[in-house]
Order: sequence, then structure tokens, then C-alpha cells
Amino acid sequence: MKRMRVSGGKIRAAFYHKGKYRSDVLSDDPKDWDRAYLELVELRAKLNRGEDPKAIKSTFKEQADIFLGQVKKDYEGVESKLRVHLVPHFGKLSMSEINEAEVELFFRRKAVKLRGSTLDKLLVTLTRIMRFVDKSWSPPEMEWLDTSSASTLEALTVEEIFRVSHFVPMQSDPHGWKYELCFWTWTCTGMYPSDILSLTPRPDGDKRATGLDLKTGVVTKLRSKTKKYQKWIRVMMPGWLLEWWRKIPEPMGKGQTYFPELKPGNITKAICRAFEAAGVSGSGIDLRHHYESTLEHAGFRQTEDIAPTMGHVKGNKITARYAHAMMEKLSAMATVFDGHNPIVLAETLERGKGGVLKNSVTG
Repeated sequence: MKRMRVSGGKIRAAFYHKGKYRSDVLSDDPKDWDRAYLELVELRAKLNRGEDPKAIKSTFKEQADIFLGQVKKDYEGVESKLRVHLVPHFGKLSMSEINEAEVELFFRRKAVKLRGSTLDKLLVTLTRIMRFVDKSWSPPEMEWLDTSSASTLEALTVEEIFRVSHFVPMQSDPHGWKYELCFWTWTCTGMYPSDILSLTPRPDGDKRATGLDLKTGVVTKLRSKTKKYQKWIRVMMPGWLLEWWRKIPEPMGKGQTYFPELKPGNITKAICRAFEAAGVSGSGIDLRHHYESTLEHAGFRQTEDIAPTMGHVKGNKITARYAHAMMEKLSAMATVFDGHNPIVLAETLERGKGGVLKNSVTG
């Protein structure tokens, strides 16, 4: 079934696997037969377990794509975890390079911002893919990792967010008012900077168009699309925030965005600096977490009410957008953030040395 031979200055094993003739390198030294024999024993064990000996040398992304093609249950959830978290970190590494240290480094970085339940799902997905290649693989012991359903972060308070807003670029930056608008839009709608900066006004009378409806404040936007599903963002801005957007001159030309000169990275970095300057622990992603937590505390349900506004579930944009009940629900959720108006907060919260937020948007 298997035999060793020297070829090309290396000791190789020839064997049949799944009806095909295969060859694998056992040792780079043509005289090291002891090492070659040990590798042959390991090769035999892999074949007996039904594993592909070549797969361990491929990249994580290659194996993840193969694995995803065979997923039948919870395809959307697995695809999202791979695309957003696992592939950006492990994608270019070969399967043999993913060791305990690399896995622990990944989870230490993710544990700073993600909830415990999400970390647990990431660990399960990573284990499934690794065992797809090597059935004997097991994750490292990480006693410090909290994978309970409780959040690893405390939601930011309104006072903390207001304090951070003072340090978002304003008059000193020609685009300062745009940064501030993105900051409060991120806080009160949960949309990422990439979603905000790609907003376009929805043409009047076109019920199939996407974008920002300046009459109702409803944003309908395609967040992600694959061959199997589409995920849409459907959220309504609070009244005071919509008034800010109405003051902005509408883009010239069909399909043009409001702020084509800005990039999502500019917004993210500016807000991270604002958190640091305000002495508040967190970053831009905490604004999205605050949006979610605020709605939960107001009595809205995570799966049925909040998830559709954050682009977490698939759906039909036409029926969901114009259903009367859906509009009432979006309006009720937007009302929760009426108290986030910085002008109102300036009158009700103790601000220390901070002044009232004023610029070309707020007046």
C-alpha cells in the first residue's frame, strides 16, 4: 500500500488515496531513514483516520472554503464568522502553522471587544475546521477565556458617549462636522462607518431604491450578499439626527454618496483617538454595542427586533420595508435615542470643562 523511495534528493512515500496515486515527502535528507519511518507511521495513521495528508499543507482559507461548501446547517452564521473574524487572522497561514500560541493570540485579541458567547461560537467554528483536516486536533486550554453568555463588556453610558463626542474633530478639521455626524449616526443607528459613508439619498417615488429616506429617516441598505442569501440593514434615525442629515446638500448625480472624500478608516481612527483623549475605555465598536444594549434595556427583543436593524439576518427588503407594523417598530426604536441629542445632553448632564457641542451641523 505504501513504499518509501528516494526521489529528487528526498525520501518520499508513494500510496493510493481515494483512488488516486499520491506521493508525500517524508524527509528532506535522503539518508535520514529513521525520521522517514516515523513520518510514514504518522502518514499511515492519517490515512486510517480518513484524513487527506496534503490538506495540512494548504492554507486555512483554502480549507475554510472547502468546509463552507459542505455546510448545510447555519450557513450564514459560519460564513459570517469566517469572513469577519477567522479568515482575516488565519487565512494565509498553512494548517500546520496554526498552533496553540497562534490560537491563543487570536482569542486574546478578540476577547477585548467580543461577547463571551461570540467567543465560544468562534472557538467551535475554528475547531470544526481544524478537525476537518486533522481529526486529532484539539483547542488549547485557555482558562482565562470567558465564553459564558454574559457580555465581557459593560455598555457605555450616555454620559461617557457625550464626553467622547467633545473630542471628535470639529472646527480644527475642515471635515470635523462630518466626523461628528458619523459619530452620532454610528451611536444611534448601529451602522458601521463603511455603511454610513456609502449612504445615498433614496429617490422620491422609487419604492425599490435603497438609501436614506429623508422624509421618514429610514435607512434601507444591502450590507452583504452571497449566492445563498442577502443581509439588509433597516433602521430609522431619531428625529434630531435626521434634521442634521437634511441640512447636508444632496449629492450631485445618481448613486453619489454624501461624503465621497472620507474613508471608513478615517472615521474609526478619529473616534479611537477621541476615546483615548476623553479617558474612556473603548473604541468605535463600543458605539454599536451601546446601540444594541440601549434597545435591549428598552425592552426590544434581540433576535426579532434588534438583529434586523444591524444587518444580522436575511430578509426581503420590499416586504419588510413597507410593512406598516415594521415602520411602527422602527419608529419606536428610533424614539429611544431621542435623549441622545447632544444639545439636550449639554443641558442635562454634568460636562466638567467641556463646552456645548456646536458646529456647522448642530448650529
